[in-house]
Amino acid sequence: MRIEFTDDLLSGHEVIDLQHRELIRWANILARPDGAIQQQGKVKQALDFLALYVEHHFRAEERAMQATAYPRLESHRKGHTWFQREVRTLAEGMDNTENVHAALLRLGFLMGDWFLQHIRYEDLRMARWLEDHPSHRMLADEDTIWSYMQASGIDPNDLDDIRFVRPIGIPRPGERRVQQRMVG
Repeated sequence: MRIEFTDDLLSGHEVIDLQHRELIRWANILARPDGAIQQQGKVKQALDFLALYVEHHFRAEERAMQATAYPRLESHRKGHTWFQREVRTLAEGMDNTENVHAALLRLGFLMGDWFLQHIRYEDLRMARWLEDHPSHRMLADEDTIWSYMQASGIDPNDLDDIRFVRPIGIPRPGERRVQQRMVG
């Protein structure tokens, strides 16, 4: 099942939207119908990456909410904690290759149902709050994706073999890096 990033998911916050697109892109990579990532035996690494990137994204949101005294921080954080635990459990379960199909079905449900609803109802509300309270800016860290891939054991140079689409503005390791910038 392919998950689409549709206009109703746009928060108007560049960093949040970029990170949401990237998380959905990785869920789609894992669920590709041709099974390319499964054929290469990279499901565990890709799930490890996704778990790290989910944690990074949620931490960034929570810092922004805390810095602006967002009134729904605790309930928002509870949802994050639950989702992180679910994705981490899937990644840890990949030590047994018999679990691949079930894990990818579960991931499809988590991303296609819970995550999209979370964006629509929780993150859009939070983004409006951040827009009204501009004292905090989230940093767009374009090195994060590559560093998490490497920490997960994914060789970014292997990505072309499964024809992943590299996000615009994200260079390969060793290429000139785009500097961090403040966006709001």
